[in-house]
Amino acid sequence: MKKIILSFSLFLSGIMAFSQVTLKISSGDTDLDANLTEINVTAEKDFGLFKTEMKSSYNVTEAKLDDLKLTFGMQASDIFMTLEIALSTGKTVDVVAAEMKKSKG
Repeated sequence: MKKIILSFSLFLSGIMAFSQVTLKISSGDTDLDANLTEINVTAEKDFGLFKTEMKSSYNVTEAKLDDLKLTFGMQASDIFMTLEIALSTGKTVDVVAAEMKKSKG
């Protein structure tokens, strides 16, 4: 019985470890943190849907979204913020992405 409980506990620990792929967001604004975390969780479930929403909302190509994810290593919340900052400032997505990458080190 103890072996079964131990095995089950290890199994649950493994699942929890692998499900915590999303980095903790800490902007200083709890509402923003919650929204960005929700974006990441939702996009992890269906990145295709996330890309569709970003393409229609920000007039960006699927190739650019893939580039932000793969080349820059961005999570969905980073992609969202990059697109939003680019729209708000009038700068290109590439300029904003480069600045974000630089600031993250």
